[in-house]
Amino acid sequence: MRKILSQIYHSLRRIIETNIIGTKLEELIWSTRHIWKGKKWLTEHWQSQHERPRLKEMLKERIAAHSPVNSILEIGCGAGQYLVYLQKFSPQTNFYGMDINKKVIDFGAQKIKEAGIKNIFLKSGRADDLSGFNDKSVDVVFTVALLIYVGKDKIEKTMREILRVARKIVILIEPAELPKNQDKSGLGRYNAGQWLRDYSNLVQRIGIPSERIKTIKIPKDVWWNEPAGVNIIEIKL
Repeated sequence: MRKILSQIYHSLRRIIETNIIGTKLEELIWSTRHIWKGKKWLTEHWQSQHERPRLKEMLKERIAAHSPVNSILEIGCGAGQYLVYLQKFSPQTNFYGMDINKKVIDFGAQKIKEAGIKNIFLKSGRADDLSGFNDKSVDVVFTVALLIYVGKDKIEKTMREILRVARKIVILIEPAELPKNQDKSGLGRYNAGQWLRDYSNLVQRIGIPSERIKTIKIPKDVWWNEPAGVNIIEIKL
């Protein structure tokens, strides 16, 4: 019975996300996550900053490869855990974070203030609307498992906004990248609540030449709970 109910749920969700509401369903889910996850979720979410240390180390190394870096923006930052980690190694850099859940942004901002950190700035907002940032105003823009929740209706606009804001490099850490022959448009294919896509095709669709795009495979033991694997996609600007 549980298996049947799960199949019904995913079938209905597929219809809603691909044909009716689109990305707005995921935006609703994430913006209200603190409600349906319960009171402990904010604290547990903040404490998750200690997870995936090797992934954070890889991210730090990739950013350092493009130094000097004076400003960094994370889209879908949650409470800012990745930014707090990076700030320890680059206290002179300005860090910015955006997330659709205002409650988690406020919680993270308070924790950052309590820690005496003065160069991390969090604000609520959507990934497809970075109007608070000028063109080429941030050296590095990165995401961690964000774009898998952005559907065909918004992915191109979201990537255009990210590329507009970034000055030096865009770093996408995203699970389940599809081969080129399965996703020639780059817009993606829906699978059990996530959008799988070839980000290289997507970025080339927007006008970035292939020689500026680099893909680095993350070892499975670094992100152990993602069976499809995870890639770092770097887009040099």
